[in-house]
Amino acid sequence: MSAFDPLTRELSPFQRAIQRVFAKRQIVIRGGSDGHHLREVTLGSRLQMTLAIGVVLLVAWGLFTTAMLGANGIILAAKEHQVREAENAYRALLTQVTAYRDRVATVARDLEQNHGVTIALMEEKAELDHRLESLLSELEQSEEARQRIEDARARLHGKLERLKTEVKVAAERGGDEASPDPVAELRDEVGDVAARGEAAARERARLAKELDYLEQEMVQVAETGAMDIDTIDLELRKVVLQRDLAYSERDSLAHRVAELETTLGEMERVQLAVFERFADLAEEQVAEIEEHLAATGLDLDELLDKARARVGVGGPFVPAQSVLARDERLKHSVATLNDRIDRWESLSGLTGWLPLAVPLDEYFITSGFGLRTDPMNGRKAMHEGLDFGAPLKAKIKVTAPGVVTFAGWKGNYGRLVEVDHGMGLKTRYGHMSSIAVKVGQKLERGAVVGRLGNSGRSTGPHLHYEVRQDDQPVNPMKFIRAGKHVL
Repeated sequence: MSAFDPLTRELSPFQRAIQRVFAKRQIVIRGGSDGHHLREVTLGSRLQMTLAIGVVLLVAWGLFTTAMLGANGIILAAKEHQVREAENAYRALLTQVTAYRDRVATVARDLEQNHGVTIALMEEKAELDHRLESLLSELEQSEEARQRIEDARARLHGKLERLKTEVKVAAERGGDEASPDPVAELRDEVGDVAARGEAAARERARLAKELDYLEQEMVQVAETGAMDIDTIDLELRKVVLQRDLAYSERDSLAHRVAELETTLGEMERVQLAVFERFADLAEEQVAEIEEHLAATGLDLDELLDKARARVGVGGPFVPAQSVLARDERLKHSVATLNDRIDRWESLSGLTGWLPLAVPLDEYFITSGFGLRTDPMNGRKAMHEGLDFGAPLKAKIKVTAPGVVTFAGWKGNYGRLVEVDHGMGLKTRYGHMSSIAVKVGQKLERGAVVGRLGNSGRSTGPHLHYEVRQDDQPVNPMKFIRAGKHVL
């Protein structure tokens, strides 16, 4: 649009600036085998503005998503730190409660033992009291017996004095009349009474000694019992105070644990949302990779099994212990995310071994895969690869990592390099002017294997490129199209 166009005078400066930036553009495309066929594509202002707005929105969405993922990562790290602190506090609380419980149990056992000892001491004291009462009763009885013996002795002594007087009187009379000897009888009776008195004295001494022993033992029992009772009372008070302190600490820690449980629940909800979002993203990536790789006609599961056997993994089994994943839904989300990430990583690793790249930096296709008219004899023939046109001696690069299995002249192929990529896949590069690798050489994707030429059965400089699976030719273009999306 010209600056002197009268229609622009009715537009605002902003609208005129937009029209200048997004002016109508035409793109001319030259095609055809002779290069004289032209095609014109017109890009209007509205289309350009729509594309520009779409690009801006896409970039803004990418920046917003990146910022949100970073913020969620920071929040998750902080929440995990809080949860670890809560778990440590909870474990410490359990340890303290267990210790207090053990101490209370120990004190309770000591109380039971002391209670048993106290009961035994009380029973022994009661028995000693009973024995003391018996001894006192026996002692009183012995006192009464002694008193009776003393009284009898006094009576006998008086009677003896009277008898002596009577004997004296009788002797003075001088009578010869025979009569019994009362003095001998009295002496015998006095001897019996004296023997009984000595026995009673010995019994009394024995009872007095046993009474002293019992009194001393009772004093010891009383002192020991009082000391044990005081000690038990003191320990019981300590246990009560420790119990009250433990209850107070338990209530405080229980409140803290409740707060942490709430925080943990909130964290789990955030984690669940993040895991589900990541799982969806991983699923989208997996679906996209599988869709493009499936277009090659390969059996992905079979190739994945071969790739795992080729790489080799292992190690001791250590079951995962997820402290955070207490909720079944969260556990399921984590498991789903892990499965999808494993699938994604496996497919991503597989793409690293597949021949998905293009063997030339600049090229054009001169002949496709499949049936074609042979350029030499004009007859129908099967073309088992792709022919790439490019400048003479252009660098030819291997399309995937592998090992060189052939490098030399091979009939109609001319100078040929064959590379084995494993999993039954091989690529061939024919009609080269020179070879830059040797048999057995290991190559990485993009390594130069030779230069483009015109050797063998060829009508002009080009590269004949083949992809073979289990020694059967497959269409290389399917691999190239898939590589444009997954590499």
